[in-house]
This record gives sequence, C-alpha cells and structure tokens, in this order.
Amino acid sequence: MLDRSQWWTPPELRKRVLDTWDIGLDAAACHESALVDQWLGPTSPVEEWRDARTVIWADLVQPGQTVYCNPPYFPSSLLGQFLERCVDTAVRGIGVTGLIPASPCTGWWIRWVAEGGAEVDFLPGRLAYDGPFSSGGVAPFGAALVHWPAQT
Repeated sequence: MLDRSQWWTPPELRKRVLDTWDIGLDAAACHESALVDQWLGPTSPVEEWRDARTVIWADLVQPGQTVYCNPPYFPSSLLGQFLERCVDTAVRGIGVTGLIPASPCTGWWIRWVAEGGAEVDFLPGRLAYDGPFSSGGVAPFGAALVHWPAQT
C-alpha cells in the first residue's frame, strides 16, 4: 500500500513557496524533503523535534518568517492535529503556509481553514507529488496552498 503520509511537495510548488515567503521552519518533513535547514519530523536529529505536534512552532522562527507545512494527509484526525498547530502558530504571531488536500466540505477544513482565517489558493488539476513514496502519477484529490497570516 502507498504511504500517502510521505508525499513530498512537488518541485515547482517548492520554488513558488520559497520565492513567496521567508520560510524559517518546515514543520512536517524529513531530511530529504525539507524546504529549509530547520525542520520537524520523525527523523530529525533534534529528538524534541521528532513529533511536530508537541513543539511550539512559533518559538523556532524569527519574527517575519513563515512556517511551511505539508502535513500527513491521512488519517484525517492526524491532519486535523497539524492544522490545529497551523492556526495556533498564526495566533502566536507567525504566519503559516501549508499544502493540503482541497476538501472544503469536510469538518477539518471548515474548522481549521475556513474558521481558522486562512487564505486559500486552490491549485488547478491534480498534483504529482515528489519523493520515494509517491506513485509517480497524480494524486487522487485536488490540493490547495493555504496561508494562515500572522495575527497581531
């Protein structure tokens, strides 16, 4: 079975994110997939950073920087935990940009994206994710680049 939790951000989207925001932390990555040198994930060399759900992301970046998060999409309860952390980080004054499934009729989308004050850019078509766990084809769902602006 395909491990959907480890689909890496496609190269063209990586470039767009890095050209648009000053990314100070990749909050859901591995060494090979991280957009920047500072990242959280199960293989992090910093033991306390291996579970991104237990770290206060806002404490790890400089003011004005943005956190990037391409969280695990499945199960939806895990995705919801990451999205909750995105909203929490924005409330703490640090913006967050995330790549997530475009699913505006779901409870997690309504709670953490719509009610979370996010700006949404629905991406056209279906993405071809990168990395060793991608299928080489396009995803079976649409995606959105979502930005939670820093709340001041």
